[in-house]
Amino acid sequence: MAQDQTNEKDQVLIARNNETGETGAVKGLKQDGTPDMAPSKSAKLSDLVVFNIHKNPLEAFLSNFVRQCKNPSMFSFFKVDADNVNSVGQVVEDALKDPEANKAMLSEAKVEVKATNRNSHAIDESRIDWQGLKDRWGIDRETLEKSGDLKEMLYNRKSRLVTITPTFAGEKYSLEARLSFRENANGNIKVVPHFIRKEPNLDQEFNGVKFTDEDKQNLRTTGNLGRLADVVDKETGEVIPSFISIDRQTNEILSVPAKSVFVKDTIGQTKLDMGEINTLKSGKAIPDKEIVDRKGNKYTVTLQVSADRRDVEFVPSYASQKQGQSENNGQKKSRADA
Repeated sequence: MAQDQTNEKDQVLIARNNETGETGAVKGLKQDGTPDMAPSKSAKLSDLVVFNIHKNPLEAFLSNFVRQCKNPSMFSFFKVDADNVNSVGQVVEDALKDPEANKAMLSEAKVEVKATNRNSHAIDESRIDWQGLKDRWGIDRETLEKSGDLKEMLYNRKSRLVTITPTFAGEKYSLEARLSFRENANGNIKVVPHFIRKEPNLDQEFNGVKFTDEDKQNLRTTGNLGRLADVVDKETGEVIPSFISIDRQTNEILSVPAKSVFVKDTIGQTKLDMGEINTLKSGKAIPDKEIVDRKGNKYTVTLQVSADRRDVEFVPSYASQKQGQSENNGQKKSRADA
């Protein structure tokens, strides 16, 4: 997607519309996915999107930009240190008036954006053995497609709770689980069932993270950790700052790297200021926030990043959801307490 962001200083982007020649420091993304810009010379740092490899990785922003923008190749981006945006940013903007003549100077600051096929699936469906999934798990492609779950799964998200009928030791069982796809070592796509657990085990270490009493309280009441945690990748051993949440439908504990989540500055018609955006990036919640949706409806909600949704969510009461789930579970005999 972009060149490695190895500089740990806070940085901002200078964008150029290659069709109109318009330039400016990036404040965020407009509804149409194009950069919202302000003149570098007079821009307030508090109004700009500030990038840092540990807090708001550039790759997440650019990935979101490519997904939303109808013609991402229309724009060019250049990095400058945040504390020099008014001076160096203006120099870059001046150089962009004639990008060909200043190509050598601009090359060091340029961020390469790789446009992708917006209509392509994140997972190549041709690599999925549907007959094998039906034989082993009782999973039917047509059923997943009709419910909309297939689209979610192809974009690396989980399905809703579905009923599967795996066969163990010659006997068929009926169980409920959320499903996701995962690539194995051979490059084949396999399905991963996420069975319902009785409750999350918060006393056990999770990928190198030991939950404090405050962490446990947060997870039990909101479903989200409330901070970034250093999660250890099981395969590489890499320590990755991540969001941690509980899947409210299955009680599974899960995480997502902070660099994979881009916090947008607009929800519906409501703009978030940089203080609120930074609060969300840190894993904390914003309570009692009034949100106006695109139809003009108003809601007072708690905002927080969910590792399950890989996005900002309206936080429901996890405790009340769990109580309702327990009542429903009591009426059903087939559950996997994994």
